[in-house]
Amino acid sequence: MTTQQKIQIVGAIILLLCILPMPYGFYMIVRLATTIIAGYLAYNYYNQKKQQLAITFLVIALLFQPFVKFALGREMWLIVDVIVAILLLVLALKKK
Repeated sequence: MTTQQKIQIVGAIILLLCILPMPYGFYMIVRLATTIIAGYLAYNYYNQKKQQLAITFLVIALLFQPFVKFALGREMWLIVDVIVAILLLVLALKKK
């Protein structure tokens, strides 16, 4: 398993933990961690010449960045968290 796959799995687990009721500070840490992970993946996919995935993760990094909040509401954020977690898992477990 590559480092990239491990990072994707960890990111997915962190996002799926958002389903549970957690203190607000946890969600702030998740946003920061997801921004860093998505930025890392955008850079890696760009270097691998996978432009669509690079752009996808750049958008995810911008959406989750903790500096300018997007007020989507708890339910919408939960949906976004699960979708991004599924994407991370699919990419991590996909055979090359």
